[in-house]
Amino acid sequence: MKAFYFVTDEACADVASAQAVWLTKLWSNVDIHLFIERRNRESSIREMRSPQIYYHYDKLSAFLPEGLPGSKAWPNVVYLRLFAPRLLKEYSRLCYLDSDVLCLHADPAFWEVPLQSGLGMVSDYDVHQNPPPDMSHMTRDAWLDAIGVSSGRYGNSGVLLIDPAVFSNYCVENALPEYFEKHPQANRYDQDFLNSYLDGQWTEFGPRLNYQAGLQSLGYERIIDPVFIHFCRHMKPWQKADPRWIAPSDPRFFEIYAQVFLRIWI
Repeated sequence: MKAFYFVTDEACADVASAQAVWLTKLWSNVDIHLFIERRNRESSIREMRSPQIYYHYDKLSAFLPEGLPGSKAWPNVVYLRLFAPRLLKEYSRLCYLDSDVLCLHADPAFWEVPLQSGLGMVSDYDVHQNPPPDMSHMTRDAWLDAIGVSSGRYGNSGVLLIDPAVFSNYCVENALPEYFEKHPQANRYDQDFLNSYLDGQWTEFGPRLNYQAGLQSLGYERIIDPVFIHFCRHMKPWQKADPRWIAPSDPRFFEIYAQVFLRIWI
């Protein structure tokens, strides 16, 4: 059995629900779980009814250690993706998706890739050669050393393929506080932690399984046929388009959201 899962708060619950409905149209015999961790427990969530879609409310926050760092761009809900596999052990494979990841088509073969460490990711191409912009005073090697990565490999956590039988046994609730005490410069929080915790031991996939925003202006999607497009920018395709921001290949994806996702709510 295989499943996708999302972890979000009420702010992106509608978007995650729309993504879930779209996944049911593309993938057969796959469940979709939405973990909604509400900042306001009184918030009303609009659910999409489907035998493949399951909603879970406020189930993960209890796992989270106190005092972990966060920011507006990386709120503490991002850590919770690391704990969901404990509640989904009945599946042989899980795929976590950020709410800003759009699936273009199914590719069932990726479920079968061996995961020795229990985790598969795609490299983060924004830092493939250089450190993040806010760490530009460092070399890439110095930045990786500062966040506890010695392998030279750094993955993007927006799409994760997980073997829950392995991954759910990791004691991340103990490791998280220790990590940030030792590496205070880590500011991509769960992503930095994950890359350090499984330093170079994760299985690497090609960019078609997490085709990130930094690649979209290059037009490679016409060649590599992405499965998942990741809009990891400040502005998202379901928001008002800004011509100063849109890369040459972006309008097509805005149109997909307009035609497919938004009409789900009509």
